[in-house]
Amino acid sequence: MMRTIKVFNKTLIKLIESVFTKYLEISINKLITYIPNTLIVNDTAVDMSLIISPKIHDSFLPLQSVGKISPKGKQLPFKNTADIPMYIENGESIQIFISDFTLKSFLYTMEELGYLKLVVDKSPLPL
Repeated sequence: MMRTIKVFNKTLIKLIESVFTKYLEISINKLITYIPNTLIVNDTAVDMSLIISPKIHDSFLPLQSVGKISPKGKQLPFKNTADIPMYIENGESIQIFISDFTLKSFLYTMEELGYLKLVVDKSPLPL
């Protein structure tokens, strides 16, 4: 005849479950931000890795990504310094913010790879 011995009471089990669930959730969300999410297209790398882990709010879910476009295997000579706005309350249901860093990295990469030629001369700009 086999008997079951209860080592933990219900209160202790609930405490262990709540602590385990809380720290597991924090760890998983933090790990998500470490997952590299870089798309390689020919000789161009598009880094879409998350800056912060996603957190569901009452009315929105922010997904903030790096948004860096660079020549494959090369670093950009500049860094992103702009803060990304979280959410505009009176805006539309889908909001996309593209920083000047993304645009600047795109133009730099296209020029660096020879897809775009930028010429700056001394002539005045037309007004």
